[in-house]
Amino acid sequence: MHGTSSFSDRTRDRLERTAVAVARADERIGDRGRGLEGLVAAGEGGWSTWVDGVWVRPQNVMVAEVFSRSAAGINAEVLTSIRVMQATRDAVESLGDPSRRIGVSDLVSLHDRIEPEAPGLRHEPSWLVRSGQVGDGVAVAPAPADRLPGLMDEVARYMSGTEGSGLVRCAISYAQLDSLHPFESGNGRTARVVLHALLRRTGVLRWTLLPVSTGFARPLADFERGMHRFRRGPEGVEDWLESFCAALEHSARLALELDAAVEALRGALTERLLASRAEDGRSPVVPRADSVLLEMLRRLPADPVVTVESVREHHGISSTAAQRALAELERARILTRARIPGGRQVCWIAEEYLVLVTLRGVYR
Repeated sequence: MHGTSSFSDRTRDRLERTAVAVARADERIGDRGRGLEGLVAAGEGGWSTWVDGVWVRPQNVMVAEVFSRSAAGINAEVLTSIRVMQATRDAVESLGDPSRRIGVSDLVSLHDRIEPEAPGLRHEPSWLVRSGQVGDGVAVAPAPADRLPGLMDEVARYMSGTEGSGLVRCAISYAQLDSLHPFESGNGRTARVVLHALLRRTGVLRWTLLPVSTGFARPLADFERGMHRFRRGPEGVEDWLESFCAALEHSARLALELDAAVEALRGALTERLLASRAEDGRSPVVPRADSVLLEMLRRLPADPVVTVESVREHHGISSTAAQRALAELERARILTRARIPGGRQVCWIAEEYLVLVTLRGVYR
């Protein structure tokens, strides 16, 4: 199903309105979207597990990622969230390239990266059971395991297509992948990561990484109801498209809220830094525009968890200079020093940015 001619006027109108709303959000955020990817990806790591029943704070995800080589102090849920975050960023860069054909091996590899404990396509029967609040309580059996290779090849070829509505292709691809339930676990997480890539690949988005897991989590019952109807047969496709459009529009609104909140916080933190320098008697109070200190401040939304090593490497300065800059931002109450639980490594966190992608922030 590539085009929209077979849909009702109502569905075509909804698809058009959603495409316009998402494109406008993408345009308004523009180049700033690249700087927000770190925060959104961290939020996706936490919220993607919340959709599946476990909440992990984005702050914990990003701190743990910095020290992921020392995994002894990191619990399983946080490790999964780290893998979702990293897979999201990488999938957008690789599978988001429209010149690259998506194959079954790409989808399996992506899943195995997220859920390494249960690799490959499933070999056993499975059931999709939905409670009465999102359907009629009927359990749906996904595809038999022996048919999965062929069906997954069809889905991959559909994802790689270029004809018709990109928004429809994203919606149907997501629903097909999730409904096939091709893996023993991590089906929803994998489908959402793939969706990020498809939104970029189809041109629905150009710059912005939308917080789709967050957007889907808010109207969860409506979203799951649409999926339930899609799985029951062709007559449910338009119901699903309505649910998908509602969730995607919600994600776009959240992205705009996050962009505005980040810009407001960036200004407030700059003022806080200047006030701290004035109080300390530093001269000049306003650092040079190209100073490492202001560059670090500008990068915090994209890099809200830093170490001496990461600052030294990114800015090409000595460890002593990196420690001095971190100490000044800490004195100004912009960064907070932290350790990974059970570890000795130290990092600095821009906590106020990470709050923006938690339950207490704009994702409400």
